[in-house]
Amino acid sequence: MWQYGYWNNSWYGSTDVIDSYSCIGWDESGPEYAYSFVPDVSGTATATLSGMSADLDVFVLDGWWGVCSPGNCIAYHNTSATFNVVAGETYYIVVDGYQGAISDYTLSVTCSES
Repeated sequence: MWQYGYWNNSWYGSTDVIDSYSCIGWDESGPEYAYSFVPDVSGTATATLSGMSADLDVFVLDGWWGVCSPGNCIAYHNTSATFNVVAGETYYIVVDGYQGAISDYTLSVTCSES
């Protein structure tokens, strides 16, 4: 499975409420945009950012109990985060701006069945 979208972390629907995540120790004070993701099969997934003009990062949050919480961070990286998925579970992919960064970006998600 492969999906992608072109967006900006400050466009309509974004928020600016998360400044830190449990899996990192640096400032993510820029606006964030979150996507929910429920895989059909178990395996691995990779969320990849491209086309940025500023420093955005990608975070993956485990949607345990249906909550999108920065305390549930299970993967992160500057441009690409790979993580294990369980069919039917909810995950949140968050694009956030490092030290207040705002930028256009393309987000793609690829999945591999185990």
